Amino acid sequence: MLSVQVYDKRMLLIRLSNDLQTCMDSLQEPNVLHAHLKEMYAQYPKVRCHEWKYHPEDEEKAELGRQRQFLERSLASRLPLLLSDATSSHSEALHTLKENVDLIHKISELRKELHAARLQNKSDASIQGMSRFQGRGLRNFWVFYVSFQRSDESRLSHCNTTVEWAGWTPTS
Repeated sequence: MLSVQVYDKRMLLIRLSNDLQTCMDSLQEPNVLHAHLKEMYAQYPKVRCHEWKYHPEDEEKAELGRQRQFLERSLASRLPLLLSDATSSHSEALHTLKENVDLIHKISELRKELHAARLQNKSDASIQGMSRFQGRGLRNFWVFYVSFQRSDESRLSHCNTTVEWAGWTPTS
């Protein structure tokens, strides 16, 4: 159907160009030119006018159709790339999640080891007698330390007397 319309329009254009050529041939004779123009005017207004009008809507539709075809082709070519990127990013995310889970397990193991080490230190300190100062503050420790020093001085004073008895004095 479309090819018949195109053929008819081509034939119409060929006839019109032939008629214009005959008018051009008679440019030197004004009476003959006038007669040819009257014939053309009588013959061609019978053609439907909307065939000769400019229709921007048709061009817009054609342009939109071309753009749609271009977008469909570009989407079809990029769709496999998008799918492969999606699967690779999914596998990368799973790998990252596995690494995070492993790190969390290692951290929990280290916390358990730290807790066990603290308990061991606490038990070692209680064996050495230092645990009675934990939680009471530094002041109690210094009170204990001063009393311990006083007891040491009393023991040393006994040593000083024995040294003096031997003939030696700490001031000499």
